[in-house]
Amino acid sequence: MFQATVDAVINNFLSERVNHLTDRFSADVIAIISPMFDGLDVKIRQYIEDIIDYREANSIPHKRNLLVVLETTGGSVEVVERIVNTFRNHYDKVEFVIPSYAYSAGTVLVLSGDEIYMDNFSVLGPIDPQIRNKDGDWMPATGYLHEYNKLLEIINRMNDAGQNAAAEINYLISSFSPEKLAFIEQHIQFSKNLILDWLPVYKFKDWKVTESDSNAVTNELRNKRASDIATILGDVNRWHMHGRGIGIKELTSEEIKLKIINFANNKELNTEIRMYYDVLKDYITKTALQSALHGTIGLNRLI
Repeated sequence: MFQATVDAVINNFLSERVNHLTDRFSADVIAIISPMFDGLDVKIRQYIEDIIDYREANSIPHKRNLLVVLETTGGSVEVVERIVNTFRNHYDKVEFVIPSYAYSAGTVLVLSGDEIYMDNFSVLGPIDPQIRNKDGDWMPATGYLHEYNKLLEIINRMNDAGQNAAAEINYLISSFSPEKLAFIEQHIQFSKNLILDWLPVYKFKDWKVTESDSNAVTNELRNKRASDIATILGDVNRWHMHGRGIGIKELTSEEIKLKIINFANNKELNTEIRMYYDVLKDYITKTALQSALHGTIGLNRLI
């Protein structure tokens, strides 16, 4: 007599949800619930290659589209670049669904997509690369740079007023490394450069005419819009903190002007996404996993 286990029931349910998403989007599916840690790019590359091998072994035509369900606190931008290279090596179109949040490097990853799906609960975050501190923990890069600049302003203000800033200068020298400052500035620029490379080619590729006056959209205009978005999302003084959530209302505003599909406006799509994500996230949490991949070929436990 067949006896179902809880794990088997949940995995069968999740597989059914993936099949529904596959049919709806005509796409392979990968859910990434994970920080962008070193080595994640290798795991994702293997997962994508395993999907392709599975389809070939079962004589199933290769999908040219990929649907990525993403939840991440962020992490390494270098890892994000390699993940995007993997996606684009195998798929013509990549779409991102953000049921909850994708911060920092995760936002950079989302902006590599051809289409973005969010609802009023979903948030992206400021473009704020993370670096490891002396204890090996991840910390927001722009926070380090912001504190340096703030202290430098205090010292300059004290010097202009004829005050003795020796203590502040000593603290500046002892607490802030020139090499780390240069490293942070390079990583911030690297994040912006990736957005400048990806947005015009993927997200803006079908942007042909302007909405306001129906003028033809040029490559220069696509590049300028990408630059504006990178600048706004990378402005630490505007967003104030690394974990600030930027919702669909702000992202689609007249200032940022990102085109995002609100999946909550489609009842069936909203149900499909929520049923899949809610059960997957609950299962990952209750099995004490810190991160995992799931999708067309099932669950891959990472940490």
